[in-house]
Amino acid sequence: MSLLRRFVLDLGSSRLCQRTKSLPLLVLSLFWITGCEYLPHNPDLALSDDELTALRQAAIPADEGILSRFHDHTFVGLGDYHFNEEFMSYATSLVVSDEFVSRAQTVIVEFGNAKFQPLLDSYIAGEQVSRGEMLNVLRGSVFFTAWMPDVYADFFTAVRKANLSRPAHLQIKVVLAEQAFDWQQVKDSEQWQQAASNKVDGFFATVEKVIKSQQKALLIFGAFHLLRIPEGVSKALPDNELTLASRLLRHYPGALYSVWPMAQPEIIEALQPLSGKRLIDAQQPPFSALRFIDLMPKARYRLGKIDSRNAPVSALFDAMLYVGPTQRRTLFPKAVIDERLWVDEMKRRVQLMGGPLESKFTQILAESEQFYR
Repeated sequence: MSLLRRFVLDLGSSRLCQRTKSLPLLVLSLFWITGCEYLPHNPDLALSDDELTALRQAAIPADEGILSRFHDHTFVGLGDYHFNEEFMSYATSLVVSDEFVSRAQTVIVEFGNAKFQPLLDSYIAGEQVSRGEMLNVLRGSVFFTAWMPDVYADFFTAVRKANLSRPAHLQIKVVLAEQAFDWQQVKDSEQWQQAASNKVDGFFATVEKVIKSQQKALLIFGAFHLLRIPEGVSKALPDNELTLASRLLRHYPGALYSVWPMAQPEIIEALQPLSGKRLIDAQQPPFSALRFIDLMPKARYRLGKIDSRNAPVSALFDAMLYVGPTQRRTLFPKAVIDERLWVDEMKRRVQLMGGPLESKFTQILAESEQFYR
């Protein structure tokens, strides 16, 4: 892909196309050829009324659809949408259900690293570990800022409560996917960058241990980790450039069934009046042929990195999870803001991260402090 085209794809917006009338003809021509036809637009479920009706009728209860996939897959992957709590709330209710433990009893999660596995094991087994101590599992993660909303700590607490009500052989095991990492030992950005760049390697190593132990497991990761790279693109890439999903499927074909969380308000409105939590098959027409970028234009940058801007949903994931109306709340909980020593430590860490991550943290922190005044 040319540098000019990549620049336009990554930085463009539909408003730029509206302004091109004032550009010289040559520049206008280059801009249209390289970018305008791909520039983002509002999400659109481009189906007729009849097709939408058929899609709604074909959607099945989410619990049934997800749990049934353990029959012929080792892993079912649920995509998390950071700061959009409805999806983690759903995952929590699924994991603590009796139906889940009858199919699988292991959950592998992105939010926490292996250094804190013994602490988490003790906590969810009901031992004398406080919720405050348990928070170190989340705070010790490489990308800890993503896991500050209460819903992630609530997940561990719900598992603990469920385990206390069940015999040992029916208790849920939670595996932390990150390799061991210690923020107290990080003194410069290079150390953090190394951990961040090796993150997916750690994920894969953790998942591979589970598959070799012949266990079935639910994966809960940021949704883009569970996005498949289309085969025509992925076969030319080395392991370290693949998503977790594509890397897993390269080494263990057929092992993973991946579920994308649908949070775009325009799409949710088009799907109503679906009742309850529903699963929509991404492999069946007419949904299968839709371009993912039309459902989620904000994904253009991620899709561009894997040369998949025009990929249909059927090439990227197996099903879409509908949980009803959702809301993205980019605020830290009040308890986090009130703990000033922890806020100072977060500031130290994000200064080492730098770039967009530091800028985003600073924005969320300022908005949170303003909100709780």
